[in-house]
Amino acid sequence: MASILIGAAIVVLCACGFLGWKLLHEGPIVDAKLEKAAQEHADVERDRRMDELRVQARGTAESVAVMLTSIDSSTIDDGLAKVLDASTGDLKKEFTQASIQLRQLLVDNHAVASGKVITSAVQFSSLDKPEKVVVLLAVDQSITNDQVRAPRVDKVRFKMTMELVEGRWLASKLQYV
Repeated sequence: MASILIGAAIVVLCACGFLGWKLLHEGPIVDAKLEKAAQEHADVERDRRMDELRVQARGTAESVAVMLTSIDSSTIDDGLAKVLDASTGDLKKEFTQASIQLRQLLVDNHAVASGKVITSAVQFSSLDKPEKVVVLLAVDQSITNDQVRAPRVDKVRFKMTMELVEGRWLASKLQYV
């Protein structure tokens, strides 16, 4: 009976020794695998967040494009205020300066314009600056005024830079393409 107990103790000691040796040698491998899995998870989360930011920026750019191309001379001040509220930087400065003359021109001609986004796409975004996204937009703008009674449709193409400012996407630059 004693020899069975001694044999069992030797088997248990050998098993513990083997498991300790295995853990000592495979521990760094397990740690490396865990570290790699954590990095892959962080990369997936970063990519998911970037996609989310792109979708938000694109959606806001579409709204701003509609604001810019939908003007009614009877509610011009409200329309201009909305555009200014949705802009920042150079675009806000340029639009503020141009809005006085634009306002008068639209009122004098009883202009009404309605814009509809046909398509849009994110042209550029960067991991280095996720708060800045460039969006391409194709907009059809239907225009009537004192000289043009039947609606005329213009095809307007924009390149709009969007910036995330205090949690809001704002248009900072606008180029016609």
